[in-house]
This record gives sequence, C-alpha cells and structure tokens, in this order.
Amino acid sequence: MTDDSLLLRDELLLAMLPHVPFDGWTATALRRGAEEAGIDPAGAGEAFPGGAVDMVEHFSDWSDRRMLEELEGMDLASMRVTERVRTAVQIRLRQAEPHR
Repeated sequence: MTDDSLLLRDELLLAMLPHVPFDGWTATALRRGAEEAGIDPAGAGEAFPGGAVDMVEHFSDWSDRRMLEELEGMDLASMRVTERVRTAVQIRLRQAEPHR
C-alpha cells in the first residue's frame, strides 16, 4: 500500500467513524463520510474493496499506529513488562473511546 492510499484510507476512516454507530461498517457510512470529507463517494469504495472487513481491519491498524506513536515517546525500557502491557492497553482503550 502506498503512503497516499494509506492517507486516503485514514481520511475516509476518520470521516466515516461518526456514522458507524448509526449505519454500522457499511457503504452508507463510508459514502456519508466521503461526502463530508469532500472525497468522491464513488471512488471511496475502492479504498476498502473488501467492504466492512477492510474498514474494521483498517480501524484496528489505524488505532495500533496511534498507540505506537504515543508509546514511542515513553521510556519503555525502564518499565516492567506488566507495566508496559498495561500502559499500551490503556492507551489503546483511551484512543478508541471517542469512537464507541
């Protein structure tokens, strides 16, 4: 996947997330998000050719990347393994909370 396609998928994901609680991980949520982001809705589906499975997988990937970015700024070497795991899980849950 190219950087441009990753950025497009990220942009579409963030735009569609507010619609997911109401529309689910559907083409409708994707279309609404694309329209709000100013992206051609007809082409938005090409970003997630596997439909809902691709959307959910990308949300998980996006969340993991955000978690890792936050962890990079921490002194993980000074933490015990259990503290590192707890910290990572807390970050991941905190980042997902706005999108429940």
